[in-house]
Amino acid sequence: MKLWQKKRTNQAKIRLNELGKQWKLHSPVEDKAVCESLWLEIWAALFDIYYPFLKTEPELNAFEETIKQTKEKFDAEKGTLSAFFSTHLRWNTADAIEKELRKNPTERIQETPTANESEPDRPPSPVLSDPTGMGGIDEVENQLLMNAALVELSSQILHFSENHGKKSGNLARRNYFQLFYTSGVTSLVKMSEESPAFQHQRDIEEAMKQSFVDYCMIQQCQTLPEIFCGDLKQYGAVVEGLPDGKREMSIPLPIPDQVGRSYLKNVKALSVSKSTYSEQKSAYKAEMKQFLIDKSIF
Repeated sequence: MKLWQKKRTNQAKIRLNELGKQWKLHSPVEDKAVCESLWLEIWAALFDIYYPFLKTEPELNAFEETIKQTKEKFDAEKGTLSAFFSTHLRWNTADAIEKELRKNPTERIQETPTANESEPDRPPSPVLSDPTGMGGIDEVENQLLMNAALVELSSQILHFSENHGKKSGNLARRNYFQLFYTSGVTSLVKMSEESPAFQHQRDIEEAMKQSFVDYCMIQQCQTLPEIFCGDLKQYGAVVEGLPDGKREMSIPLPIPDQVGRSYLKNVKALSVSKSTYSEQKSAYKAEMKQFLIDKSIF
């Protein structure tokens, strides 16, 4: 994105956030006409800022759904309208891509930067990736959100038993959640063009499952910079039964679910079916998403 385009986008977002405040200051019952007029301006601003960057049908569907959610759920006291919209657009795009790939598991979604080239039936993680490819629009805002999200999620992982009480099966669920968190953070770091800088980095590293990092990396990597500089193992070294063309390639990014299942089998002596693993991952996504929303991060 050129400098003048970015400047224009930032100005448009400032205007959008001001419109959001004005819109919520008025009662939809007593000031119906004013609210409708402001909403039309908001809709036009959202269309102008985000629509040009939407390239696939799932992204367009997610855009429509996010418009609806914004009108129904946006709370000006919890944050800006642009932050609300861009975050929910990411969530909805990830959900839309997942639905599309479930309907057409053999088809590849084009022009989606985080789509996995080696495993097209596995959607990207909405917690730790930007499936819309819209980083250029909200580059600084996204980085702040990502920092805050990772720190909050690390807290959830580290204090899992305190937050969930002593419910049956919680130990197993905590292990799954820590595995998914570690896979997501490792993927994020390895997919970065330069070593990412995080606030409270030690908390993030402490929340990660070191044995899974060791399972994926050739070198011993205990910190995020070490993961960034390190090398992923060959795909065939961690997953059995791969076709010839995939065995010698490095573990794909984002890290496929096959690697997590293989880790559980070979390191933890726990055989987990594809459906069980997927169910646990869906539960993780849903709980972490709601947690971040409740914390006003997203």
